[in-house]
Amino acid sequence: MEQTFLGTVQRGARDRQVGVHPAFSIASFLDPRSKNMVPDLGAVYERVRAILIEQETKKRQSQGHAAGGIDAAAVTSTSNKDILDWGKEDDFFAELEADQAMGEQEAEIAVDVGVGGNTVESIVEDELKRYKSFSPMPYRKLLPSENKVSNDPLKWWEEKAAYLPIMSGLAKAYLSIQATSAPSERVFRRNRLNPELAGKMLFLAENWDLHKKHLLEMLLTAV
Repeated sequence: MEQTFLGTVQRGARDRQVGVHPAFSIASFLDPRSKNMVPDLGAVYERVRAILIEQETKKRQSQGHAAGGIDAAAVTSTSNKDILDWGKEDDFFAELEADQAMGEQEAEIAVDVGVGGNTVESIVEDELKRYKSFSPMPYRKLLPSENKVSNDPLKWWEEKAAYLPIMSGLAKAYLSIQATSAPSERVFRRNRLNPELAGKMLFLAENWDLHKKHLLEMLLTAV
């Protein structure tokens, strides 16, 4: 019965949301209250997966380039120092320490870009599976005895950031209130009252008793 009802709701939502911007579907999927009720869940899942992989790959590549730049500068500095200090007895130990430091930095970079089986794709897939395994958050207002549980999506993501570090950043970006008044301004502009119509409505409201009396007289005369 529950699955039948859920299927009906999903089909109705899908029919109503034809042509809706993908951002709304992604935001619905990233909302822990409605993650299982998104129309075309499979397509949305793949879209979120692609976005997460792209963003995380760019992030790690930029971190790798930054670390690589630091390494190159360190190598150049060390090489210049070796040339200038050539012949000193501590050159061997200085070079050994520099090589050891470079090795540690390269190992850290290798972990960051996903070397050793922990690719960005596998990490993102693990987070998505972990996210799907969590129970959906209830929509209803919680009772006083349930204060320990929050039904705020942003609070939920804040609490799960340690378990879903990559997804939490994307979720906060999609679920946060956007700093723009354009949508609201457009809504008010489309629905605002025409000044002439507003004036007529105010006139009728102020003179309704007189107008009602006039209508009754007209009805009695007609009878």
